[in-house]
Amino acid sequence: MDDVTRVHTITYGDFFRDFLLENQLCVFSSEITEDWRSRKEWVTNGKPNLEFLSNRFGYAIAPVANCSQAEYNSQVKQDMSVTEFCDYWKSSFQDEKNKTEVLYLKDWHFCKTPFHADVFRSYSWSANICGCKKWLLYPPGQEKYLTDRLGNLAYDVLSDDMYDGKKFPDFDKARKPITVIQREGEVIFVPSGWHHQVMNLEDTISINHNWTNACGIFKMWKHVQSELKKVEQSIADCKDMENWHEQCQMILKASCGINYEEFIEFLDVIARRRLAALSQRTVYSSQQEDNDEKKTLPAGPDFESYVFEEWKKSVDVLNERQERTWADYCRYDLSKIKECLIGVKNDQSFNDLQNLELQSRVDKLLLDIDISNQIK
Repeated sequence: MDDVTRVHTITYGDFFRDFLLENQLCVFSSEITEDWRSRKEWVTNGKPNLEFLSNRFGYAIAPVANCSQAEYNSQVKQDMSVTEFCDYWKSSFQDEKNKTEVLYLKDWHFCKTPFHADVFRSYSWSANICGCKKWLLYPPGQEKYLTDRLGNLAYDVLSDDMYDGKKFPDFDKARKPITVIQREGEVIFVPSGWHHQVMNLEDTISINHNWTNACGIFKMWKHVQSELKKVEQSIADCKDMENWHEQCQMILKASCGINYEEFIEFLDVIARRRLAALSQRTVYSSQQEDNDEKKTLPAGPDFESYVFEEWKKSVDVLNERQERTWADYCRYDLSKIKECLIGVKNDQSFNDLQNLELQSRVDKLLLDIDISNQIK
């Protein structure tokens, strides 16, 4: 048995307390997916139903990675239609000995991923529709021992190179990874910042989803902040150039996928919805203020449903009886958003941008959150 908490039934409140707040790994039993259409339609005799997948999704274009070729710290990518990939998959069954490459349509087929942590330090869940996976996971903080002498994250933690002290001088300080065998129907919850490497032990199809919430939003901010520091260090020799700080933000956007302005926009959108929920009155959305277009939210039970639509989907899946009120969740979200905004406001790189409009937006949002705390 692997060293991980396995969950059969749980309330959302318990999941929130024991796994989200604690940022801890767990695996849900196959009962949670037993009624999914994908487990019935995408699988035949325990194997991927390639005919169905090709007929149903064949024209869709999907990213495909070549597991046999590394490119920088990732894998060589290409686009293929689902039909083309299914045809490749069928042919690989027939010519296994002469196969020169292993293609991977995320998240299908027999392969392994490079060692990584999920985008923006988000949470993720991965449900095995068929097949079996082996996960190697390291909790946050261990990744510093899994970099080479130049500071680059390892590509494959199972490589013999990891034991070469000249290449990976701190590998012997790393703890052993948590190993998880994920079987058909099971769902693994991967917390924020947990680096991992995954191997499909047989032909496998999974459904994955990345997401974050108030429990993880500050981790996301610290990640974006850390990525900017790397950018600034990499072009420190050009610091005398005009608009150097703005250039750093452009590079941050290209390398990380988000910059400070977009992160603030992300916080603003969520905060405005929570503030509207607490006030239960007509508000201006952050993107509509210039056009003076008002948006009125419903009141009463319909209003609560509007705010917590996504949460209630999770609640239904976990068969949870709501223990907190919608207002409690709104206030919790706003408290964590405020924590991020204070971090942004005190960040030297943010202040060096001298973007008065962005600074004003942060100040206004902080003020509105403080005012909302006075609403009972």
